[in-house]
Amino acid sequence: MSNQQAVTAADALTGAFPLPDPTSKDSATVVALTPNGYGYTVQFGSVSGSSGSVLAELYDATANYTPTTPHLINLSCKFQVAKNGTLTAGLWIAGTTSKTMLIRVSGPALAPLVAPGTVLMPDPQLKVFNAADQVISSNAGWAGNPQIATAAATVYAFAFTNPASTDSATLITLPPGRYTVQASSVTGTPGTTLVEVYEIP
Repeated sequence: MSNQQAVTAADALTGAFPLPDPTSKDSATVVALTPNGYGYTVQFGSVSGSSGSVLAELYDATANYTPTTPHLINLSCKFQVAKNGTLTAGLWIAGTTSKTMLIRVSGPALAPLVAPGTVLMPDPQLKVFNAADQVISSNAGWAGNPQIATAAATVYAFAFTNPASTDSATLITLPPGRYTVQASSVTGTPGTTLVEVYEIP
């Protein structure tokens, strides 16, 4: 971690748990990102090719906001989930105002967006948990919900074009706090899935 001072300051600003050992092999960076119309991608992996669990975190460390301040509105993670496995994403809503969030878990809808031969999760489902680990929303098949489609278009998410697809989504207003999204296959079938979380203006 070559930018330890900047990372430590950003950890304190955002409430992230600190990385106290400067000799650890945990990785972190602080970078200023400007709107580019396309978004950004973060990739992570083992330097040595080892396997194991890893936590990837992304924080918006803007200290002071105005109505026109650029800010983080979308986070997504694409992953090859094992048989009976789960992909977990967490989010934290700060401040004092509730936020309406679009949360999606894609499988079949990814077909036009991935390399040929990619094995997609055929039946992704989602569950949203609050800080007490209670399920507050779930979905297994978005069923062409027009509110979901409208919200997706508002934030420039790629469209779910098949109302009968088994891709899943929920539109939910959340008060400030910590939340967890879990994506898994209804039948436990392995495959690639994409979890997306959008702030709806």
